[in-house]
Amino acid sequence: MAAVSSAVVRSSIRTASSVPPPGAIDDADLREIIRRHRDTPAQVADARFSHVVRRELDYTLFEAITTQSKPGGADEEWEVRLERRKAGLRDYIGDELICVFVCLPRIHYTMEIDPLHRRLVYWEWQAYG
Repeated sequence: MAAVSSAVVRSSIRTASSVPPPGAIDDADLREIIRRHRDTPAQVADARFSHVVRRELDYTLFEAITTQSKPGGADEEWEVRLERRKAGLRDYIGDELICVFVCLPRIHYTMEIDPLHRRLVYWEWQAYG
């Protein structure tokens, strides 16, 4: 997990409540991009964004987020998740992405958005406590 933490620290993290993402894409744009993606649950686009991270998906960050261990040890389901993440993000190494986090009761959503083409390129959810 230390590799993930150091890779994330090097990205430009800010809380969603501070300022809209820099550049031509704002909160309303991100919500519209999420809404257009058929597979995401409707309530996700309307929920408060927990964090918004605009960063370059460099190889170090890609490796960190696609090889991390599940807390308590990796299991088969976790390995499948990492493989889906790797397949979904592989083509975006070197590109700038906007990562949007949404926490709903007992479910955490992570969405990767390509701001240049204004599309959601990868998303996943994870149940917690």
